[in-house]
Amino acid sequence: MSRTETAARSTMLHAPRLVRWAKLVVLVAVFAVGFFWLAAPARNPGNSFAFACDPFGYLRQAQLFQQKGLIGGLDTSIRRSDAQYLVDQAKRLGLPERTWADGVAPHCYRYDSGSQAIIGQYPPGTGFFLSLFRQGTGGQHSYTVAIGLAAIAALAACLLFQPGPFGVVLAAGAVVGMTEMLRVPMSFASYSIPWSVALIAICAMVAICLPMLAGRRQLGVGLLLGLLTGMLVQLRLPNIFIAAGLAVFLIVEWRLWTLRAIKQHAVVILASSATFLLAGPGLLAWFNRINTGSALRTTYGASDATGVEFLWSVIRPNAKYYFWTGDDWAFVDASLVLLALAAMKAISPGGRGLRGAVAGSAVLMAITTAFFLTHRIAAPYYMVPSAALVIFLLAFAWCRLPAPRFVLPARAVAIVLIGFACLVGLRMKASSAPLFKMIAPQEILQPDAVVWSEIMSGSLLYYNDKFAAKLPFVHFCTRFDFVRAIQEVGRPQYFVVDSDLLRSNVKELAASTEQVGVYDAQEPFPVLRLVTMNPKPAGCP
Repeated sequence: MSRTETAARSTMLHAPRLVRWAKLVVLVAVFAVGFFWLAAPARNPGNSFAFACDPFGYLRQAQLFQQKGLIGGLDTSIRRSDAQYLVDQAKRLGLPERTWADGVAPHCYRYDSGSQAIIGQYPPGTGFFLSLFRQGTGGQHSYTVAIGLAAIAALAACLLFQPGPFGVVLAAGAVVGMTEMLRVPMSFASYSIPWSVALIAICAMVAICLPMLAGRRQLGVGLLLGLLTGMLVQLRLPNIFIAAGLAVFLIVEWRLWTLRAIKQHAVVILASSATFLLAGPGLLAWFNRINTGSALRTTYGASDATGVEFLWSVIRPNAKYYFWTGDDWAFVDASLVLLALAAMKAISPGGRGLRGAVAGSAVLMAITTAFFLTHRIAAPYYMVPSAALVIFLLAFAWCRLPAPRFVLPARAVAIVLIGFACLVGLRMKASSAPLFKMIAPQEILQPDAVVWSEIMSGSLLYYNDKFAAKLPFVHFCTRFDFVRAIQEVGRPQYFVVDSDLLRSNVKELAASTEQVGVYDAQEPFPVLRLVTMNPKPAGCP
């Protein structure tokens, strides 16, 4: 982009500059204080429920940061005698590691041969943000902070630029759509999604402003963009696609296919890229080194790190799931509709300012769609971060377009956004989650007790400091060898029957059991002690 065009774009900002920024700072401060005051629950801060995979995995990481500190919390390994006993038992039996590595650990954890320990699989970013709040309350506050940050980004877009009515509607609509999307149980349960979308909204605003600046200000904003994008990778590994979309956006905005443009922006490009590599892949490599023994080995197990499959039998159901039947299909489809509208606007004479955002969004959605449609593992929120960048980037780019005929007053826009955000906060205040108190029979908390569970395997560790392994993840024939070997040495074994799958496992394994109580975790789950076992199935070696 030439200096003339940069200067022309800068005229779209309100003048005088000092007054404009003063108004922005005051309004954002008023908004932040009002929103977070209203959103803060009155008496009960709400307790996040650590269960299953995502909720337990992220809350456990936050717990480690709170207990061990910023550096020590990066080590997710579980090195306890009851955990090591199961690993030693599997090795003593000579069982193939692939048949028991997932099953000897709670949800979201697995045994890793490189570090010889049971480790967590998720990157540390989400756990770090959750650790900033009082233990057990981070999930509830994640929703509040995510909506607040997105609304602040939309407010900044409406105040810094001179948006037309459609741009204002898109900016406010992006926040509204994000709010409703996060109300979907699966999106809220994966605490990485609220934080990802919040940072993406800020990234979109920073990226839109970056081409409009020059000199040291452009360098500073470029460093900020690199840092935020790197932090996104620490939240979810597929968020690296966000970096690709933003890179294409800047290539088009700065016309980096010319040598002159590359020389003009070389310092900013190198500085922001270095910051991204340090804050993202660099820190992630260090995290991998701590937990797996190698910077190049992922913490994810083989069951989660699946390869690409270009099969119609995989692509077709995934396409239907993400774009039609999944819980977040409306949010994803809305991003595609907005992308189509922006593309049509971009080819018109008055839509030139949208071309970079359209190009970045199109590349991002192409990469994201190709990746997730060709993987067997699917969840409704997998495509949400990419859809969020498309929506926020295009909405803020539309706000940047000149609107000489009609400009909505900035104060009115601010009042509308602040009012909406405060209503969201009030609704959250009225629906605070109850505090969770998990009560387990004292018998299963004894040091020599071996506890098998599934959904509540992480809950027992998080709330009751009792290691439990997810029995259904042990292979069928290995399951019999494992449980029988433990029974033969005389250690008591207990089943927390928290799922239909585990109930069927107990029927396969046990000839007789004795109920010793219930695990009271929102609902009572029967706790059974193994008495005698069934004979090993004929089909097993």
